[in-house]
Amino acid sequence: MVFCQAHESCYLYLILSHFISPIQDTEIINTAVLTGRTVAIPVKVVSIEMNGAVTDVSTSVQCKSFNDDVVKVSMNCDYVFVNGKETRGSMNARVIFSYEHLSAPLELTVWVPKLPLKLELSDYRLSLIKGWRVPILPDRRTARDSDDDDEDERKVSRGCTLQYQRAQVKVLTQFHTTSTEGTNQMITMLGPDWLVDVTELVQDSLKVLDPRVAELVDRTVLVANELGTSTLK
Repeated sequence: MVFCQAHESCYLYLILSHFISPIQDTEIINTAVLTGRTVAIPVKVVSIEMNGAVTDVSTSVQCKSFNDDVVKVSMNCDYVFVNGKETRGSMNARVIFSYEHLSAPLELTVWVPKLPLKLELSDYRLSLIKGWRVPILPDRRTARDSDDDDEDERKVSRGCTLQYQRAQVKVLTQFHTTSTEGTNQMITMLGPDWLVDVTELVQDSLKVLDPRVAELVDRTVLVANELGTSTLK
């Protein structure tokens, strides 16, 4: 429970995400490591006197994170956040909010993804499909920008090509944290046998090293173009 120190007539409370109650525990899943997009939790600080008077002191507090490598706090003390530059998680990350002689600790559990991520394909060998050919369509951008091509020619395919199999791409990982500050004991979210599908978070970063051999369609479907070997990363 969040509590005040060294004062009998006033208590300091934290309000996170608009829930008005003493904070028992809060979790942050640090997906910013994967996306680069900040994950934040708004914070409001109020003082409550013994007579029941409630005062919003959010603009007057000072704050400090015990470890910026785990979780950070804004300069105005109005939110705690992670931005992807953190190096690890923690089950007892702590941010202290102070107002005059009062202080209130906010304790957080911060989960971080395990790196490197695990790539999973529905099929790792994409074979030629016998008897299946598909038309080769002209490049739409080239056709649109060219003034010499006839309008009818733009709609006509340029022959046919062989069709290869396709594979669905998934990106998986585990989220973990450390049990206490200063230790390396890892605790895995949902248990050591669970993997979380983070494909939607990282699909824009996927690429095939040799696009002549294969390419990504709709960001998560791997399509073979010709015989050969390539790498997806």
